[in-house]
Order: sequence, then structure tokens, then C-alpha cells
Amino acid sequence: MTSGNFIVYTLVASGPLREAIRASAWSGGFRPVTLNSAREYLSLPASPVPACLILGIDLPDMSGAELQARIGNEGAAIVFVSEEVDIPRCVRAIKAGAVDFLTLPLDPRELVRAIHNAIELDGRRRAARARIWDLERRYRTLTAREGELFALITKGLLNKQAASVLGISPMTVQIHRGRIMRKMAARSFADLVRFADALEVARRPDHRSQGAAHALDAGERSNGAGQWAPPVGPCETLAGD
Repeated sequence: MTSGNFIVYTLVASGPLREAIRASAWSGGFRPVTLNSAREYLSLPASPVPACLILGIDLPDMSGAELQARIGNEGAAIVFVSEEVDIPRCVRAIKAGAVDFLTLPLDPRELVRAIHNAIELDGRRRAARARIWDLERRYRTLTAREGELFALITKGLLNKQAASVLGISPMTVQIHRGRIMRKMAARSFADLVRFADALEVARRPDHRSQGAAHALDAGERSNGAGQWAPPVGPCETLAGD
């Protein structure tokens, strides 16, 4: 892990704490970028590499917890540091996603380990976001009808059931299904289900006609014999089948 592959920020108000962090980080080969306020961090351009933010509890312009809430999972992975033990704040910080919560006197090995863990976490989050962005890109290539069918079949409907909901023939469903597989780069139907789950397709307002939405909202409606039954009422039919 080289400095060109990650960045470490330090944002604490206390001079003694800042110095303890600097000394501990340097002992592990890290050269943190020192920041003076939450606004300064928020004004920075998004880091192109995995990042760790060593964050104090109280800052000049807002609390560390407030900044953590602003950042969420989109910014650097956070390691909190405090001059004294504060169990309630520690619990809240960890529950909100902080990698660690360290107190004085700082153990250099613990800080270095926490920085490594934060950088690795941010790297994994970035990779996960990249995968979702790629899935989103593929999903946007689907036509409205393909998007509706994608939602229905990954919900568990058979081809005939989806055809009934959409008002099209089973053969047309089969053709659309093949196109969906190709556009989504799915090697198997199981892949397609995983993609739909990652994209939360069933809860999207787009790519769904009134009929498709009605079917999804009805869920696995039963006809009393343990079999799925199409929803009662007219299903909207789109042109272009």
C-alpha cells in the first residue's frame, strides 16, 4: 500500500491530539493531510483513491458526528479519536459506520491498524459503487417494456404469468427476456435475480406499467390452491410488442 494509492486526512481541533496523531501516523509510514474545519473537508473534490479521515469529536464549525452524518458512505472511511473515553459517543459513531474510536494515549500500532482498515473499507465501498453504477448503466439500456418484464420475472413470475400481466404473448416475453439477458450481461437467470436485487428493481417507479405495478403489489397472490393467480382487472398494454 503506497501513498499514491490512498490518502489520509486529519481533522481534529485539539493541538495535543493532532500532534499525537501525526507522530503515530508517521511511525506507520503515513503522511496525513491536516485540515482545520469540517467545511474545508466538505469543500475538497472527491478523492480519486481510497481515503481515511481521522476525525475529532468536537470541531470548530460542527461536531464530528454531524460531519459523519453529512459524509455517510460516500466519503472517506472514518476513524474517530478523542482525548477521553466517551462510551455513548463511541457506540453511536461505530453504529453510524466509523471504523474505530480511539482515545489518548494513542497506541501507534492501533492507529496504524485502524488507518489500514479504513483504507481497505473505502476501497471495498468504491468497488461496490462502481459495480452498481455499471449495473445502472446496463439497466438504462432496457426499453420500457423490457424494464417491466425484468421486474416481473425477477419477482418470480413465469413467462406465461408475465405475458398475462403485460397483455402480450409468451413468445414475445421469451424474445424480450433474451434481450434483457444480453443487455444486462447476465450469464444466467440467477445473475439476473441478483442484479434486480442490487438495483431494487421491484421498487422503482420507472419501467413499470400500471399492470406490472399491480402484479408486483399483489405479490404471490394465490387462487386458493397454492398457485399464483393474475390480478383482477384490466392490464395496461403498451405499443411496440
